[in-house]
Amino acid sequence: PLPENIENKIINMLPDLLEGISVVAISDYGKGLLSERLLASLIKKANELQIPIIADPKGHDFSKYCGTTIIKPNLGEAITASGMTAHAGLDDVANKVLKITHAKILMITRSEAGISIFHSDGKRQDFPVRAKEVKDVTGAGDTVLAMLTCAIASGLTIEEAVQLSNVAAGIAIERLGCARISLSELARRLLELDVANKVFDDEHLYALKSALQDRKYTLLGLSGKDGMTSASFTAIRQLKSGPGHDLIVYL
Repeated sequence: PLPENIENKIINMLPDLLEGISVVAISDYGKGLLSERLLASLIKKANELQIPIIADPKGHDFSKYCGTTIIKPNLGEAITASGMTAHAGLDDVANKVLKITHAKILMITRSEAGISIFHSDGKRQDFPVRAKEVKDVTGAGDTVLAMLTCAIASGLTIEEAVQLSNVAAGIAIERLGCARISLSELARRLLELDVANKVFDDEHLYALKSALQDRKYTLLGLSGKDGMTSASFTAIRQLKSGPGHDLIVYL
């Protein structure tokens, strides 16, 4: 348990700690640091400063996270906190958790079933997992929390943030043990998943550079004045010389 003098010291430091912060991410492992009083003080101060709060909860009592913007349990944790059985409907479980926490958004991670988010206004959205092969789900929840926090801090919508979190988690569960997902890996996976991500303008060059980090690539400049023929496309495809080698076409 957190000693009272240390608890008081941390609470008194909160105004300075939260200065200039875009998002507060609470990752509770139930080890004792995040006492009910410390959580209440942190959530209250962050709300006063209009800083979004994302909580990855622990235990059966979610009332201690009351006032968070987004609460992110896994399915088992959500069912336990709701006091319902495993046979209860997911919407009923979600409604109960939202009532307990007064969160704006409940985000339930469901392993191979993906992620479901429930808004306080009753809206539900489901996002299927995007993994090539599930090897180990260890640390996937932490990957989701990290990606979600970065996305929200960057001003993305909750829908965009959840989709990115799902992609990042999909990469993580393809590996054994806890995996650290880099921006370059995320960018490369986005290139694979959506053809729209293959078209870049100046604002997106940072992501492209990240995707190409430590990879061989060929840069080909083409003029669109004369149009593209089948022969042109065939010649371009032949420039790609195997795995790990990317072809970038500049028009």
